[in-house]
Amino acid sequence: MKRAGRLLRLAPGFLAASVRRDWPLAGLALLGLAPGVAALVAWLQIAWRVRELSYSAAQFGWILPPALLDAVTPAGVLVGTGLVTLLVGCLGLSNAYLASVERRLDDLALLLSLGLSRLELTSLLLLEAMGLAALGTFFGVLLGLALSVVSWLPARDYLGLEPGFRLFFWPFVIGALAGLLATLLFVGVTGISTGLRPLSVLSLRPRKHWMRDWGQWRFSTLGILFTGVLTLLLGVLAVGWQAGVTLAILAVVLATLLNVGSWLLTRFYWRLPEPANWPLWALAVQGLARHRRQTAGMTLAMTAGALGVGLAALGWVSGDVPATFPLWVAAMLLVACASLVLTTSALAALERRQELGLLAALGARRSRVRGLILLENGIVAVAGGMLGAMLAVVAWSLVGSEASQTRDRGSHRLAGRDGCVDDGLDRRAAGSVADRAPAAGCLAARPAVADRLSTVTDQMSPKFIEEIMNKQEVLVQASKLSKAYQTQTGAVRALDGVDMAVRAGEFVALVGPTGSGKTTLLGILAGIEPADNGSVILLGESLEDMDDDAVADLRLRAVGMVYQSYNLFSGFTVRQNVRLPLQLMTRRPPYDAAQRTDYLLDDFGLPELAERYPSELSGGQQQLAAIARALATNPPLILADEPTANLDTATARLIVGRLRALADSGEHGVILATHDLRVASQADRVLSLRDGRIVKETAMQPGRSGREVLAELA
Repeated sequence: MKRAGRLLRLAPGFLAASVRRDWPLAGLALLGLAPGVAALVAWLQIAWRVRELSYSAAQFGWILPPALLDAVTPAGVLVGTGLVTLLVGCLGLSNAYLASVERRLDDLALLLSLGLSRLELTSLLLLEAMGLAALGTFFGVLLGLALSVVSWLPARDYLGLEPGFRLFFWPFVIGALAGLLATLLFVGVTGISTGLRPLSVLSLRPRKHWMRDWGQWRFSTLGILFTGVLTLLLGVLAVGWQAGVTLAILAVVLATLLNVGSWLLTRFYWRLPEPANWPLWALAVQGLARHRRQTAGMTLAMTAGALGVGLAALGWVSGDVPATFPLWVAAMLLVACASLVLTTSALAALERRQELGLLAALGARRSRVRGLILLENGIVAVAGGMLGAMLAVVAWSLVGSEASQTRDRGSHRLAGRDGCVDDGLDRRAAGSVADRAPAAGCLAARPAVADRLSTVTDQMSPKFIEEIMNKQEVLVQASKLSKAYQTQTGAVRALDGVDMAVRAGEFVALVGPTGSGKTTLLGILAGIEPADNGSVILLGESLEDMDDDAVADLRLRAVGMVYQSYNLFSGFTVRQNVRLPLQLMTRRPPYDAAQRTDYLLDDFGLPELAERYPSELSGGQQQLAAIARALATNPPLILADEPTANLDTATARLIVGRLRALADSGEHGVILATHDLRVASQADRVLSLRDGRIVKETAMQPGRSGREVLAELA
């Protein structure tokens, strides 16, 4: 009783926090779950009238073979189509809820560490799921009432029903029950199975749990199991034991085929070629391969949608289906599939925020980033749509040929009403829907190549950069920059009236405590984010006067970014990572991309590692590759954000030495943000930031001892 009382006290605050944080889930309940419940309610209303009549296999021969249709019954077919629509719509909500639970694992772990029991945590998650179920089901029943009215005439014409529209009570009850149970199983139970993982976040030994140890097949297997249970229960209630059991078996087979088909297509995506000259295609293929759950969900939705629409369209176009009612069924299935596709696509994009943001930071236009997302969805749409269409054609042909044999045995009439049904049988088919060890290599610094750099720069620099460098020494100038961020506690000022300028051949360090504005300043100088006030002049161009695409183009050619966490694309080799900025250029560079890439790999001591992936490199090697990538377009300005924070002392010294050499060449200006005063002491000037302001500027005089320099910076 004490635990129950504590749960009752916790529940209101927990649910209120969930509403504030994950209110979009309510929208998904309305867009995904409600249409599924509506379709089930409407088709149950028709099934309630059909089960009072005695149809032969010919009337529904477009969707199932006659022998199987006799076992399922036409009413069972209607129940099954409504249930498929409900389950597809529910999957989108399930994916979104799982993502929400995964984002909150740290919070759930904290609750367990404070003394909350597993049972109480399970109960709280179930309350969340049931809240979504109640919302979607309520509006779904109301929508089902409207759909029953508007679909009555097409259903009457197609099935030859007696005139006179009326509603039955039990379809509303069964539809509401199905919506609640589907959400409980697909959203609640799978969410709980994910929420049981937070003990591992606390580095404690988690208990074995049957739902947590299934690996990548867990959610697919649970989905098939839940589909069978739900279909069996509703089938027995709607059409009786025999037809209900047959319908459940058919549903399990169909769910298995769709899941296996989507899994095989996901494996197929991994095998797609990745042309070196088309980096967005390679990123799209890698994204599909890495986010398997979202990829499989989108593929399943596209396959099911294409199958359902294909069956309805084939029968209607061929003239085998005399009315438009099957198109209504297919349209509702398509709505559910669309909600699943949109949800999974959005979740995949959210999971790839860092990767997409890095593309933009490298200089990719927003249109190209959007193009990457559309390309991923397009690959899935083509593959899943083609699979569904092929299944529809094959099933329609097979079922149609068997149904034609039934038609040849005589005309088929309704029992229980005068008049005959068209004995032309519908020919639509069943609704079936590298393992190399990390390199140890020596990271010793190579000899200076200032003379080679000068020669290569003269031959390979873009013309517009050469002209600017000849006419103007200042690379970037900031005037009165201000930037504030809104938080729950109010506005936080990141920058407050910053003025600075950097010239070619100059090495400038930014130092200051965490939150002083160093990273924000670098982002604004690169045009990655806008300032609230002030101006930035980059290579003689005012960023405030340029549109997003123009800023992206300028950043790609004029700014090289180096990050603390390297930010190499994990699915690309070192060579592909270094070459990527060249491939993103909207104008063809005045030098050969392969030659430039090979030169940089050789210059940074990476030729033997060119075909390795970032996971196979040490931290120092990854940072060298990141600097090589930053220099791919030979930009005059290099911005480095804490590039040595994750490196050991010797490797950090090497990285700083390479940045120092770039400035000494006279062709580049370098701005480096760091907490390490020893790193900052290698710069020409050190700007000290505090609370968004430059509070001190220190010029490094040659010949001074390291101790004197550090004492002045401290």
